Amino acid sequence: MADAAVPSSVHPFPFHSFSLHLTLIFLCSIKSCIRMMVIFCQSVYDGQEHGLFMEKLDARIRNHDREIEKMCNHHFQGFVDSITELLKVRGEAQKLKSQVTETNRRLQDDGKDLMSSMEELKQCRVQQRNIATTIDKLTHCLPVLEMYSRLQEQMKARRYYPALRTLEQLEQTCLPRAGQYRFCSIMAENIPKLRTQIRDTAMTQLRDFLESIRKHSDKIGETAIRQVRTLWKNSPTEQVDD
Repeated sequence: MADAAVPSSVHPFPFHSFSLHLTLIFLCSIKSCIRMMVIFCQSVYDGQEHGLFMEKLDARIRNHDREIEKMCNHHFQGFVDSITELLKVRGEAQKLKSQVTETNRRLQDDGKDLMSSMEELKQCRVQQRNIATTIDKLTHCLPVLEMYSRLQEQMKARRYYPALRTLEQLEQTCLPRAGQYRFCSIMAENIPKLRTQIRDTAMTQLRDFLESIRKHSDKIGETAIRQVRTLWKNSPTEQVDD
């Protein structure tokens, strides 16, 4: 390669025009750039500038190395500080993560207790509502039971007229207020039977009473006349006439 003849149209490139040729290479088209690069490399290797080119290239490399080293040294302390801060942030992040985990655990535990308390409160409110409803219903049912108990006592004591009034009040007032309950339905069904029973019993007692009066009418008349005479004798008018 070194012994090859140099074409007459190719002249060795002076090294001082190296920058100019590089500029021309970038400004030319791709084809021209390739052609000029071939001519430049051939001129460097065929001429006397090969050693000088290598020295300049090494110097350029060393210059860039120094700039890179200088830049690294300039930013090294900042890099170290950044790493230190990053490690501190990492430690703080670990602490924060531990605190968040602990807070979440305690929150979950407190949440379970709160949910349990809320469930108990819900059950208590349901029971309270049921108790209030029961009291309200009993307020309407107790008068019915009291009235029915009074009716039974009056019938047992053979007080049929008050029993009829109690039965009428039970049918028209107490049972409609009590609502639709089974015992109310049973009472309502038994009211006609009770009314018939009271009527039949009262009529039976009246007939027995009248029959007893008819049988003992003579004695009753004698007793009545005797009492009238006694009253007549003991009256003040009789004493004045005497």
